[in-house]
Amino acid sequence: MKTVLSFLLLLGIQCFSQTQHKKANLAEINELTKKMYDIISFDNGNIPTYDLSSIYHKEAVIGVVDTTQVSIFTAIEFEEGNNAYFKKHKIVSFKERELDGITHFYGGVAVRYSPYEFNLKSAEREVTIRGVNTIQYVKVPELGWRVYSIFYSDNTSYPDLAKE
Repeated sequence: MKTVLSFLLLLGIQCFSQTQHKKANLAEINELTKKMYDIISFDNGNIPTYDLSSIYHKEAVIGVVDTTQVSIFTAIEFEEGNNAYFKKHKIVSFKERELDGITHFYGGVAVRYSPYEFNLKSAEREVTIRGVNTIQYVKVPELGWRVYSIFYSDNTSYPDLAKE
């Protein structure tokens, strides 16, 4: 009987420890995700220079999935492409935010389903677009969680996705 109680006590401690560890990892992922959305947003025509090293794994990729193709970029290529677009089209504001997020963990890997909305403004017009980011995170020893990949689709390519 004593052995059974000891076993149950150890099992309870282990479960509590795993729950606490999962909560800590989720808090880190939530903060990293918020930082990712915040770092790319800007106002008043002040296009940011990103510091991606604190967010992305050094080999991170970003993929755009639409009805005709899948395009994959390094994080740096994606940033450069966005900044060139913003400059060419005289974008004065870009605000992206996560609408919701569901994260699943398994060891040092996490996957997040992250519906988002962004608002893009130029002097001539304003556009709001919704989509979903699927984000894979890896826990890099001694650095913590980093974004390893993002693949997304939005309602400009898939009109059946909700616009509201």
